Amino acid sequence: MTYVNKKGERLTYPLSTAMESSNMEMAKRLKYTKDILTHMLNNNDKTKYNSSAPGGTGGAGTGSSGATGATGAPSSAKPTE
Repeated sequence: MTYVNKKGERLTYPLSTAMESSNMEMAKRLKYTKDILTHMLNNNDKTKYNSSAPGGTGGAGTGSSGATGATGAPSSAKPTE
């Protein structure tokens, strides 16, 4: 991985050992980035599981996410502009 410090100096480390580096500023930034990516991936998994459950945000459940006409039946007509 390539790291650019606050002085603009470019340093390259193997990703496998970057977290154990003596460069505390880089280790802190790397940990922060890892936490953000982990959080994003975990939220994506939760969304995927919720969307397939009945009443979820999508999928074939019994939720109310589909468009309906005046009679309550699904509408196939496109809205007019």
